[in-house]
Amino acid sequence: MRILSIFLALAFIAGGASAQVVKIPDKAKNHFSGKYPHAKDVKWTNNITNYTAEFKEDMIPVKATYGLDGNWNYSEAFIPDSQVPKAVKESIAKSMYKDWNVKSIVVKESAKGEKSFRVEVVNGIKKKFIFYDKDGVTLKENIGI
Repeated sequence: MRILSIFLALAFIAGGASAQVVKIPDKAKNHFSGKYPHAKDVKWTNNITNYTAEFKEDMIPVKATYGLDGNWNYSEAFIPDSQVPKAVKESIAKSMYKDWNVKSIVVKESAKGEKSFRVEVVNGIKKKFIFYDKDGVTLKENIGI
């Protein structure tokens, strides 16, 4: 009986610990509110290596990632075709995946000022991710799962 009581007490404590509110560094909150003043439905999460804010800006899903020190690392946003640079569109049209369907395009902006574009293309059950820089140069390709 005593062991059961101890087990229940530990389970209660562990359950309470997982329900704690995420403490976001002030540096991250201040940067976020300045960079994304029109963010809607903001949800902060954290893991061992970073803090992430997922939200919508102008109806577009965005994810901003911050280091544990509160420094902004990068943001990713799904973008409509109208926001894809002409050079990236031309590279897709000339690539070996030109006949594949473009499922989504994500723009990644880093703290270093770099922009890249992750293009997800599908052909039946095959899926690929192709990464381009702003000038349409292919950076890398990954096979999707």
